Amino acid sequence: SVPFGPLGMIVLKRMLAKGARAGMACGAGMAAGDTLFASVAIFGVASVHGWLLQYQDKIEIIGGALITCIGLWSYYRHKQAD
Repeated sequence: SVPFGPLGMIVLKRMLAKGARAGMACGAGMAAGDTLFASVAIFGVASVHGWLLQYQDKIEIIGGALITCIGLWSYYRHKQAD
């Protein structure tokens, strides 16, 4: 099945304009490109995994403080508007 995103629409358009063979070739190219992008994403996450585990506590504290600041900012901004 072809996903109906932007690339899926390109494959469908190519198939309707130039035939099933061209559509299949375009679909195979789309699948190869998606595989390449997924591989890059997986290896990118694997390369920083150790660093994330090493600094996990600090990242959690900074993330929690950031979310708290955003919440307080939003609360006081809407309170002043009323």
